[in-house]
Amino acid sequence: GGKLDFVLHSIGMSVNVRKKIHYTESNYDFTTKGWDVSAVSFHKVMSVLYKQDAMNEWGSIVALTYMAAQRVFPD
Repeated sequence: GGKLDFVLHSIGMSVNVRKKIHYTESNYDFTTKGWDVSAVSFHKVMSVLYKQDAMNEWGSIVALTYMAAQRVFPD
């Protein structure tokens, strides 16, 4: 019925993690697929909201992240 006050982007994916591939053996194609699904989809959401003028002036857009640092820097 009107413009949005709040949008939550909570899409995160790592194909390497899902396939239980150790960080030192990461598959680059899987890594870029994860970036596409996670980060680029966030950009697409913001782009569509902007083009459609769908957000209220002081609306908020929040993105949750995947804790990839735990895989990169264990312990």
